[in-house]
Formats: sequence, C-alpha cells, structure tokens
Amino acid sequence: MTKSLGMTIEEIAETVASAAARATKGLREASDAIADMRHVEMMLKGLAASQTIAVENRRPTTNDENPRMAYRVDEAAKLLGVSRATITRRMKDGTLKTRKVLGMRLIEAESVKALFEPQE
Repeated sequence: MTKSLGMTIEEIAETVASAAARATKGLREASDAIADMRHVEMMLKGLAASQTIAVENRRPTTNDENPRMAYRVDEAAKLLGVSRATITRRMKDGTLKTRKVLGMRLIEAESVKALFEPQE
C-alpha cells in the first residue's frame, strides 16, 4: 500500500466516499425541505383563497327576498354611473339620504331608487 500525505489510498478513498455520501444525503434533505416548503406554500395559497371566498360569502346578496337597504358611496357612484364627488354633492344637498352605521356613511337605497322615478 502506498502512503500519500500520511494516509493510505484506501483511507483516502474511504474519506472521499464518506464525504460524497454526506453531500448526497445533504442534497436529498435539502431537496425534501424545498418540496415541503412548496407544499406549505400551496396550502397557504389555498387557505388564503378559501378565506377570500368566505369573506365574499358573508356579504349580503341582493335579490327579491333580501333587498339592498343601503349603498356605500363608491357603490352608489358606480351604480348611478357618476363620480364620488357627484354623490357627495347629492348627499350634501339632501337628494341622497344617508346614515352613519358603524362609522361608515351609507346611502339609503330608497333615495337612490327615487332618482329613477319621474319627478312630479
């Protein structure tokens, strides 16, 4: 057996094989960790999507059985096809009746509907 740097060729080969095994194991563990992180990421995205759906499902729907009672300023503006400034002016001049509910300024649905009725 030939000695090189105080070690036999067999000892060097064993050391290299051991280092390669540790590196391979480390790569497998890193790969498994990345796969786990991707799985967690997908679960979080799914949870976030379900939370968004849950919030949207809590909003009251408008239909004949459950008529809308009020609109937020931006909703009324979109419904009427006007700007927020126009809605604010109509609120100030009394054309649109409002109420403050839980800190939000809401426009009564009846006053919005009244804008569509013919004037006498």
